[in-house]
Amino acid sequence: GIRNVLRFASAIPRDHSGFLCGNTRVVCVFHRPAVRRMCTPAEVHRPGRVELSSAFDSIVKVFTVSASPNWFMPWQTKQQRESTGSGFIIEGRRIITNAHCVADQSHVTVRKHGDPTKYTARVVAVGHECDLAVLTTDSDEFWASTQPLQFGGIPELQDPVAVVGYPTGGDNISVSVGVVSRVEPQQYVHGATSLLAIQIDAAINPGNSGGPAMMSNRVVGVAFQSLEGAENIGFIIPVPIIQHFLEDVKRNGGSYGGFPVLGINCQAMENPQLRASAGMRPGQLGALLCKVCVCVCVYVYMC
Repeated sequence: GIRNVLRFASAIPRDHSGFLCGNTRVVCVFHRPAVRRMCTPAEVHRPGRVELSSAFDSIVKVFTVSASPNWFMPWQTKQQRESTGSGFIIEGRRIITNAHCVADQSHVTVRKHGDPTKYTARVVAVGHECDLAVLTTDSDEFWASTQPLQFGGIPELQDPVAVVGYPTGGDNISVSVGVVSRVEPQQYVHGATSLLAIQIDAAINPGNSGGPAMMSNRVVGVAFQSLEGAENIGFIIPVPIIQHFLEDVKRNGGSYGGFPVLGINCQAMENPQLRASAGMRPGQLGALLCKVCVCVCVYVYMC
């Protein structure tokens, strides 16, 4: 029976591959148990993971006490309110954050990651047009053991980015990861201007404003707004806008001059009747100049 077959098979040396049982050859297959090894943390790879632990000490939480002006009673201000935002350290003992985080401020403090101490900060420069501000603090203790973050370039579509900051829902640092969805001019809500912006699908909530958007340990933008009524649509200020702001502040001795404005209004020539009235040929490109502002230099040359 089968028991006798198994008893006979167990007596076969390991170098044999089988035996004869009557006219039937029985093949024995011996399996060695697989030896499994635990992977070390350095060998674990997570797709889309952005390593940021070395940058946490350079990202701060901004506490602001502000009082907005009362335009109906200019001799007094509105009631004081408290708000929080995020920021990050750059070279020259400076902290980058959003302009709307410190607008109408009367007192600003900053706190580093893992440090309960709040350090008094002062506003060095503000650019409401591009929604950026520079802070600093005179405390040497704050700057001890801090490393400034470095700027990168403009990420491409589908590049993974991580938004780091201190959003609502907790007091500790938070990281949300997403990808680049769109790169084009957008309306900046705080400054009511249209400048270059990067759309990402990472969560940007109140408190994230001013925090860095990072890729490969380099800053590729500053979180500043999200689209109300939509899901997973946030915007960051790209590096060229940040660098223009910093260079403008440095060139003007601490004050921000702004971005140049052409001062004209144009209309797209998409309507066939409008193109025919202007004498445009099929396939010809162009735009209709509707208005030239009187207060700009180009008015002298175009009017």
